[in-house]
Amino acid sequence: HTRSISRSVACPLEKMATAVVDPPPPVRVIVLTGGPCAGKTSAVAHLSKHLSSLGIRVAVVPELATSLISGGVPLFEIEHCGVPVKTLMAKAQMQIEDMYAGLVKFSSARHVVICDRGVLDERAYTPEEEYQEMLTQNGWELADLRERRYDAVIHMVSAAIGAEKYYETNEVRKESVEEAAELDRKCAAAYLGHPRHFFADNTTSFKPKLGKVLNYVLELMDLPLVQEARERRFLVSDSFHEDTVEWPQNEEFAVEMHFLSQATSGQKEELGRLTSRTQGKSATYFCSFGREDASERSWLVRERSIPVEEYMAMKTMVDSARNVVKKKTRTFLYHSRMISVNRYLTPRKFVIVEVKDDSTAVSDLLPSFLPIDKEVSDEAQYTSLGLSSASFDA
Repeated sequence: HTRSISRSVACPLEKMATAVVDPPPPVRVIVLTGGPCAGKTSAVAHLSKHLSSLGIRVAVVPELATSLISGGVPLFEIEHCGVPVKTLMAKAQMQIEDMYAGLVKFSSARHVVICDRGVLDERAYTPEEEYQEMLTQNGWELADLRERRYDAVIHMVSAAIGAEKYYETNEVRKESVEEAAELDRKCAAAYLGHPRHFFADNTTSFKPKLGKVLNYVLELMDLPLVQEARERRFLVSDSFHEDTVEWPQNEEFAVEMHFLSQATSGQKEELGRLTSRTQGKSATYFCSFGREDASERSWLVRERSIPVEEYMAMKTMVDSARNVVKKKTRTFLYHSRMISVNRYLTPRKFVIVEVKDDSTAVSDLLPSFLPIDKEVSDEAQYTSLGLSSASFDA
């Protein structure tokens, strides 16, 4: 099910635009994941301290495995029981998360729910065949567990990758550096494909790493950032052929974007965008509102998940003067960063690579199998917004 608050679809577009802004914001549910010794405990404290100063309370869903072990459950002794144990843990995890998200809605204060690991973390500790068997037996779709339950996934990279001298073991954390690094990669892969999958790596000292985590949460909640995390976009050369590449583990999606007729919200001209994101038989839908700008980085700031019924109703209000934008998106991990390769299909064909980074050289930022023509981070013609409003020859 979708956690975002559903609103009436029968109202005029102007009221829809206002509805996104004026009512109390929905409760955001965010997974904080990563390998051993990544700094999650410190990050939760950092988030609580900063957000509380803004009048936002942080509700933390504790790590289930740690809670079970602390409560006397011999988890390590019964893990070999396989699917029955994994099923019970997954159901418990989802029930606890739902309880936290449901209860805080009764509070008059604004909340964000931080899950210390989510339901898919167990995938990193389970043979893939066994995990798929659990999904099949319970009638669960992997894409639904990944995308419909969480507004964002923040992956804190283990100190075992890039900060090895700070890696420490304790009574619960017994993995070697090599084992911790492998678990980190598996945790990242478990959520690969989530539309808001952020990474806080160890290319900086620990304090800036915490700053990255905070900024990801602030960005999701439409609050001013402590430090800007820039999204960089690169145009791929026409010589690139996807079918000749030996891709790393990746997820593929079909994305379709429709722009709504412009409406006024308050003092600003608002533009709406509907997005469908399909993978196999599973689809998720989003609605965004913002001011038309030359750069999408400052435009898509108010976004919410919507049910398919609302998506279909709002599609009747699309701006027929604007182009429908379609693309195929492939996401994968490279040096603990999320890379998105977007092959635009309509109304114009080209390939854009996206990655969040401040200043890394392109040669170190992107894999060599992506031949880059130029950086287009500030060129509106290569954004979905620019494509929707431009005219192209048939």
